[in-house]
Amino acid sequence: MKKIVLATLMVAGTYLLASDGASLTKKCATCHGANFTTAPLGREHHIVRDSKTRIVKMLKYYKHPKESDEIVMKSQVADLTDTQINKIADYILSGTPTSDTEGVSLTKSCTTCHGVDFTTPPLGREHHIVRDSKSRIVKWLKYYKNPKESDEIVMKSQVADLTDTQINTIANYIMNLKK
Repeated sequence: MKKIVLATLMVAGTYLLASDGASLTKKCATCHGANFTTAPLGREHHIVRDSKTRIVKMLKYYKHPKESDEIVMKSQVADLTDTQINKIADYILSGTPTSDTEGVSLTKSCTTCHGVDFTTPPLGREHHIVRDSKSRIVKWLKYYKNPKESDEIVMKSQVADLTDTQINTIANYIMNLKK
């Protein structure tokens, strides 16, 4: 009986000590990546682009999912309290995981046309940015700041205020999506 009580106290103590977002999300990196920009299990959804409300809602849903394919997430969140779920959401959105979070932030508006993983060809074109080299991405983003073609007005509005450093951050972020 003492062993059972001791084991229970150890497990409970672990959860009490794991009260910060970093500790609570260590096991998440396997599927979602250390920076939460990896789409798990062949899906296209990156949780780092969600609002806190959506992250909390989905984590609570996974505690009692209606779909049988959510069994992995159910096992991950089953013992989380509402407080821990909120800390996880805050941590994911804090930018703490890695510097890739800046790339995610800078590319949020890009995903409407290019997709979250930059494999969607925009506006009926055939080009996938994720296949480009870093130098080509940088070259085209700089070109779009002052395009010669009138049909590039959408891209001009997207990149007009970007600094060279931000353009390089975006290019690095897209290059890291290939890995």
